[in-house]
Parts: sequence; structure tokens; C-alpha cells
Amino acid sequence: MLQYASEDLKADRGVVLEAIKQNTWVLCCCASEDLKADRGVVLEAIKQGGCALQHSSEDLKADRRPGGSRYECSGRGAAPR
Repeated sequence: MLQYASEDLKADRGVVLEAIKQNTWVLCCCASEDLKADRGVVLEAIKQGGCALQHSSEDLKADRRPGGSRYECSGRGAAPR
């Protein structure tokens, strides 16, 4: 489990992306702050389902570009607003 991994692994983009494919809560509790600000990581978590955006950086939450935070939680993931 990534929650018990070293800080280096929690900051490794590839490791976190693979973990997100198994469980989107990884973004919430395990990913480094830098990865919570990584658009690609957050969008992958959103695609996998869940409400990953609420655990992303404030900058991404405020982003209005396509693929940005113009998403809201739905029952099975995030849907465009």
C-alpha cells in the first residue's frame, strides 16, 4: 500500500498514477502536494471515478481551462459543470 511507502515513492508520478488506477483515494491520502497540483495526475484520478478534485491543489480547483476544475462530483466520478 502506498500509504506506508516512503516520501520518495509518494512523490513519484509513475508510482502514484499506477496506484490511482487501483484506488482513487491515493490522491487524497498518499500523493505528495506536488502531485496533487499535477493536472495529469488529478485528471487521471477523476477519470477513474470518485471525487479526486476535492483533494487537488487550490490552483487546480480554481482552473477554468478545459480539463481544469470545472468538474463536480457525481455518484460515479466527476462530471463537467
